[in-house]
Amino acid sequence: MNWSNSGIAYATGARKFERLLAPYWISSRGHPIVYSYRHFPDLASDQSLLAAVATEAARRQGKFWPMYSALFTQPLINCASLIGLASALELEQIQFLHDLLDDQLYNQIKTDWRLGHLSGVRSSPTLFIGGQQFHGKLTQARLAPIIQFHLNHFRPSVLNVVDQKGGLVHWSRNEFG
Repeated sequence: MNWSNSGIAYATGARKFERLLAPYWISSRGHPIVYSYRHFPDLASDQSLLAAVATEAARRQGKFWPMYSALFTQPLINCASLIGLASALELEQIQFLHDLLDDQLYNQIKTDWRLGHLSGVRSSPTLFIGGQQFHGKLTQARLAPIIQFHLNHFRPSVLNVVDQKGGLVHWSRNEFG
């Protein structure tokens, strides 16, 4: 899980996460790697909060990651620059502008921030692997053994499926009824 800030000042750290973790998405076929992005905006910065809302507004149109990436190209994040990005990303602009004003998105971002704070996040970006906060300098040499450990110790759920209608419990490849 990555708690991060969508603002331009934080681009270096966030991009480093993406570069360091990318090989594991490719090489983990058959293992459940879930990369979860959570907002942790700088609450003292209007640009930071606006950037977070813009990514969520874009998510509603299926373009979270394109907007996230595009924000890093902007020296200034304001309504004018966001309208330009929305146009470039071929978002429905009226809907995007409406979503920028949606209190539900602001509340979601504030909830992300609060949960991050409760989890020990104090700055952005912060990475959690297997539920544990990663401390220290982000390097491939430090991340690789931690991620590999979690991949090696992953065990699929013993209880795979419960069929409520038929009363069957599917355990791995066997059925008991």
